[in-house]
Amino acid sequence: MYPVERNQPDNAPAAQRKWLWALSEGPWPWTRPTFSGLDGTDICGEAADLNNDGLLDLVFAADPDNSGLVLSMGRYENKVYWNTGEHGAKENHWLCLRFSGATHAELIGARVELDTGGKKQYRWIHPDHSYKSGGALEAHFGLGGATIADLKITLPNGKSVSFAGAKADQYLDLNLKTTRTTQVKPCTPGTKRLTAASS
Repeated sequence: MYPVERNQPDNAPAAQRKWLWALSEGPWPWTRPTFSGLDGTDICGEAADLNNDGLLDLVFAADPDNSGLVLSMGRYENKVYWNTGEHGAKENHWLCLRFSGATHAELIGARVELDTGGKKQYRWIHPDHSYKSGGALEAHFGLGGATIADLKITLPNGKSVSFAGAKADQYLDLNLKTTRTTQVKPCTPGTKRLTAASS
């Protein structure tokens, strides 16, 4: 993906063209590189599983007045890119975690460590994922072929809580006070939020 200066005019100053050319694959004079298909002038973006299928979708908010001259009304449109899981993503496992038993103030800055047989991943819990946007205080992990994970959450105050043997392909609520794990059932049409199911 090539997110930097993607709408750079071809008549840019020579120094700018050389810098962009170094990032592209084309010969001099500079030619535009190929894109992932996500091209626009959006000001912020978030990755979240909007349809509860375990695949991260993308939301981009438009604010063209913040980034220059508006040439079309289409630049005011916010965009949602649904992750269909094509090209192998559907075969991979995942785990999405949310947290209870701690206030948001206690949770912000926490480190979440996920271990799948010696392969570790980390997430830090924070609400400010992108410029001019915010997201849920949760952690989403792609697990590849792994189906079981051990978790360790370390709060900014130094307290650590561990959860062993979390099964893949589900939403879990981890209670940091009681160390209880609860599966969270995704929303069904007509409901307003995720609901917890006792385990």
